[in-house]
Amino acid sequence: RGQAPVVMFLFARLFLPIVMAIVAFTVLMSIASIEIPANSRLMVILVAAGIGFYMPNVLVKNLTDKRRAVITQVFPDALDLLVICVEAGVSLEAALTRVAADMGQQAPELAEELGLTTAELSFLGDRRRAIDNFAERVDTPGVRSLAVALTQSEKYGTPLAVSLRVLAQENRDARLTAAEKK
Repeated sequence: RGQAPVVMFLFARLFLPIVMAIVAFTVLMSIASIEIPANSRLMVILVAAGIGFYMPNVLVKNLTDKRRAVITQVFPDALDLLVICVEAGVSLEAALTRVAADMGQQAPELAEELGLTTAELSFLGDRRRAIDNFAERVDTPGVRSLAVALTQSEKYGTPLAVSLRVLAQENRDARLTAAEKK
């Protein structure tokens, strides 16, 4: 979070093509024993620069996919804990805080997001916006379903525990189906 990752990404996106082109040029010039036409050398240098240009995007995509997979894997467990807390009469903010603390060892990514959502629920005037921010940051189907359930429960006054229990069962079934598919 913050500006440093954005600056590092932009720096890599700007200078990595140049570095890759220089490395390719150096390697091609050091291989004097093989005769390579000039246009082929230029093509290799341009391909290396292209790889350097797209490499930061690929790395960021891989990191986000891994993070999303971890969150998707542990999300049903977090929902079960949330159901237990809500059925015990704990407020949503306190329940999210408790789940974040309990999930900290198993999935620090989810714990961080839940903690941030708790802070937004406390500081933002619009609870719906804080829940939507959570769904946008995590961007998994289970979290989007949770955001919809929380929003509808708050809007219509329906019991939160019932909708969370159904949502937890659906997420467990989806995790089981994914495991069977694998």
